[in-house]
Amino acid sequence: MRCAIVGIQTLSEHVREIRLRPISANIPTFYAGQYLKILHPSGHEIPYSIANPPAADTLELHYQAIEGTDDARLMDELLAGDELTVELPFGHCFVDAPIARPLIIAAAATGYAQARSVLEHVLPSGLDQALHLYWGAKTSQELYDVEHLKLLASTTTNFFFQPTVELPDVDWHGRCGNLASAIAEDFTDLSQVDVMLCGGPVMVYATFDALAGIGLRQSNARSDVFDYAPRERDVAPRD
Repeated sequence: MRCAIVGIQTLSEHVREIRLRPISANIPTFYAGQYLKILHPSGHEIPYSIANPPAADTLELHYQAIEGTDDARLMDELLAGDELTVELPFGHCFVDAPIARPLIIAAAATGYAQARSVLEHVLPSGLDQALHLYWGAKTSQELYDVEHLKLLASTTTNFFFQPTVELPDVDWHGRCGNLASAIAEDFTDLSQVDVMLCGGPVMVYATFDALAGIGLRQSNARSDVFDYAPRERDVAPRD
């Protein structure tokens, strides 16, 4: 599908929002939490989580410039008005129905984009089950949507938000540490809770392993990492 870049917005020092609009076709059906691939003119395929819910007329991506990577160099070359080819949808880590059990979403840095799609899909209809979002980053400047999420948590029944920072500065008065530690402080048993892990392989498997002792198993955990970067079968805790 050919898309035009209709907006580029700075969200934080290293994160930009890029909005795409289809040129001559409708956006294919996708589920909240899935991702797309940009087919860059160079021939590279670059995957990005879709940050908006289904049924939107544009596609929103959150791009973090990681210095020295090919993807960062290619994305830095894009300008508003440029056209791109994208393919979607991809991924099995999504929400396609009302939440049937309590759900924890653990998102690292721009892994929040995947979480945001889920939130914007399920929150407007109300929640019968608790939904906990833990959003972690190295510094507080990387948590670019904190005030909006705090407002949502204060006005939405059954939605709870916990931001956490690993390297706090003097202006940060919130929670410190990593995602797994924050979750383990709040929950003693995850066996009856679904957990969505949004981030890269290192973050996903470190969090998975750290929470295995309180009931996190493959049967109640979901992440795209399990598909595109699987580990040996005997590494992950079994049911």
